[in-house]
Amino acid sequence: MGYQPSDSTMLCRQRDQTTQSAWNVTPTCIQKCEKSQVGNIIAGYQKEYYGDGERMLVNCSEGYEMLDRSNPYIECVIQAFPNIWQPAVPCIEKCKPPSVENLVAPNNGLSYGTGELMSVICATGHQPSHPWIQCIREGSQNVWTEDVSCLKIKEEKLTVSADRITLMLTCSNSSCDEIWDISATARQDSSGGCSHGRQSTRCIVSYNKGTVSDCTALQPSSQYYLTVHGRYKYFSQRVVLYSARARTHETVPDRPEMETKEVKIKNKTIKWKKLSDCNGVIQGYQLNITSWRDYNKTFQEGEYVTVNSSITEYTVKRPGTNYTVTIQGFTSAGPGRPLTYSFTTVISEPVIPSFIILKESNINATEKMVVLPLHPVPDIHGPISEYQIIVSRKRSMSEDICQREDLVPFNSSLDQDVYITAALPGHNLTSPEEFVLGDGTYQHGYYNAPLRAGHNYTAFLRVISIWDQDRTYSCALYGASPGAVQMKEGSSFTVFNGIQVAQIVIMLLGVMVVSLLFKSGTSQSSTLDSDEHGHTSLFS
Repeated sequence: MGYQPSDSTMLCRQRDQTTQSAWNVTPTCIQKCEKSQVGNIIAGYQKEYYGDGERMLVNCSEGYEMLDRSNPYIECVIQAFPNIWQPAVPCIEKCKPPSVENLVAPNNGLSYGTGELMSVICATGHQPSHPWIQCIREGSQNVWTEDVSCLKIKEEKLTVSADRITLMLTCSNSSCDEIWDISATARQDSSGGCSHGRQSTRCIVSYNKGTVSDCTALQPSSQYYLTVHGRYKYFSQRVVLYSARARTHETVPDRPEMETKEVKIKNKTIKWKKLSDCNGVIQGYQLNITSWRDYNKTFQEGEYVTVNSSITEYTVKRPGTNYTVTIQGFTSAGPGRPLTYSFTTVISEPVIPSFIILKESNINATEKMVVLPLHPVPDIHGPISEYQIIVSRKRSMSEDICQREDLVPFNSSLDQDVYITAALPGHNLTSPEEFVLGDGTYQHGYYNAPLRAGHNYTAFLRVISIWDQDRTYSCALYGASPGAVQMKEGSSFTVFNGIQVAQIVIMLLGVMVVSLLFKSGTSQSSTLDSDEHGHTSLFS
């Protein structure tokens, strides 16, 4: 077993001229071809030994394949001792997955036959130097077409500003640009509502101690998706080398826009439109307020105000004033471009202090005149243009005389209940003065008519303010109570002649006698009495 004869038959013959016989051949036993002589095959049902010319069907072991895929047989050839198989090595090893650091072996680590492709997959954070490799035949062995490696993509530096993102990447064991043609984009996240049309920006890629991607002209305070792609130089495949999110820094906000357009403001309130948060979160507004008055060169004020971001209006303090307001929004990066807005506030009614007091000493019954105090009114609500003295012969006033535009000077030919008896320009009254009511003089186009005996009179001071085509009034009633300033109802006075005074004295004496008779102990000591309406009459 395991051998075969060198000759299949032999013949016994007589030797020439002898009586002896001999075999015609001398046979030998030649070793057969053994199945075990063939490596890397799967032992099957085939027989163990094969003679010259016999063929054996070959099944290669796991990880091996036929050298000649078209012929799965090998043949036993007897040439010399021992016999040999042709081909001697029918099974060759397949290509095993490369032993590379950070390589994720596909196909459960199985080998690859001639012509087969292996996709190169690397661990997270690494990229293959080639997207795939192929197992090829070189002579009687299989090899990979490329030496592959897994390159670590490392972020060396990421710099972010308000309008720029710069990224530097390096590749381990190689330069990134030797393997890939690199491109980078920065795509804006528009979910915040602050996109300005161009949402994707192509970055400039350069190579200087690494791969530098420079993304410029970006929007401030915006979220960007930064992606770096690499296209293999000798393959059409493109891979993502790097991806990350980056938020650009805040910058100063834009210039505010006014909601208020008027240059003359009645309610002293200005309004502006709320700034968006596209350049950064608006933390508030800064107002630099300068005020002055064209009619009062000595007046000038400055004010610096900060309000929170929810407030978009501001009320200035003073009427009748010129204002220039500079408004700036501010973020964490600082104040933005300023808006300058100039306007004037409308004048309001003059403020008359409580000096309108009529005393007993002010009334001269004999001369039929009354001395009225005049004091300068401050121009805190507007320029003081004119002071008017208004006289009314009505004891009870039910209408607002102050606002009447139809008041005229005294005219003797008219039966006037109310008239203007005098007017004084505002700039003429710079210090306290006394005005004699009813002295019969003409001043500034008005006749100060004498008062008539036996009549009740009420005197008003009307202060007029005129500026920038606006006109306002304030009035005060000359009253008898210290500190009293009234607008409508108030005190009046009565002027008497000499006979009326004597009659009044006799009547008073009679009253006093009656009072003494009833032992009331009551005396009339005051010379100023008021009726039920608060009107005051003079007795002398």
